[in-house]
Amino acid sequence: VWQKTKNDFILIDYNNAALKVTKGKIKDLLHEKASVIHEDRPDIIEAINKCYREKNPISVKLEYLMKTTGEKVFVSLKIYHLPPDLVIVHIKDITKWKLAEDKLKSSEEKYKLLFEKSPISIAITNFKGVFIDCNKASELQFGYLKKNLYEKSHFDLKLYSPDLIPVFKERISQLKQGKPIKPIEFEITKKDETKAWIYNQLSLVNIRGKNFIQSFIMDITERKNFEKKIQRKLENEKFISTISSSLIRTEDIDKAVSKSLLEMGIFIGATRAYILLFNEE
Repeated sequence: VWQKTKNDFILIDYNNAALKVTKGKIKDLLHEKASVIHEDRPDIIEAINKCYREKNPISVKLEYLMKTTGEKVFVSLKIYHLPPDLVIVHIKDITKWKLAEDKLKSSEEKYKLLFEKSPISIAITNFKGVFIDCNKASELQFGYLKKNLYEKSHFDLKLYSPDLIPVFKERISQLKQGKPIKPIEFEITKKDETKAWIYNQLSLVNIRGKNFIQSFIMDITERKNFEKKIQRKLENEKFISTISSSLIRTEDIDKAVSKSLLEMGIFIGATRAYILLFNEE
């Protein structure tokens, strides 16, 4: 408790909490001037003066060196005016809170760095599918700038077939309920109308106390095209094997050739071929 004098404030009282925090050394400061106790902290003296002048409460958080113990702490000061000439300063040690906040801030900064620099597309949306954030890789993947995606729902951007919307909404519902969900693969349409296949995995991410959906997106177009080539090759090999067998085993070679030509036309989609136009079957 500080009492206003002509040009200063005098420490006139303290409670048991102050006695405990200072390990009893606050007794040595009783009746001392604020300008002496806080000679190296004009900001604290100004806060006390401001509270007294304006007669309004003041709240500040700051780093403070405890002169009584030599310990550096973070404190929250709540300063109140008590008419006619008293100022009460309530001090709360918030060191643990401050350290936790700094750790969280550091973690957030590291996450942001990884988020922005990741070669994998990452998008953050709310549970309605509205974009909150995305990284540079996402811009390249979809062809949209971040500013054009912000606050827009991916349900409305025609990025994929409308048939998939119920599937995605169900996945979001399951994720919201804490149920495990498996990654899926689907085809997208980019802004320039080109197609691409992506692998998508969803997870929850907590940002400043609120849950959002974190979507990892990997382009698998090259793999899908390769799979199609392999599948086509296998189908070709199977087809050739079938025709070869029919030609080797038959006695009526003309009939076998006609049948083989018919099957080849059907296989390659040559519906305008002569043999198909006049085929009775």
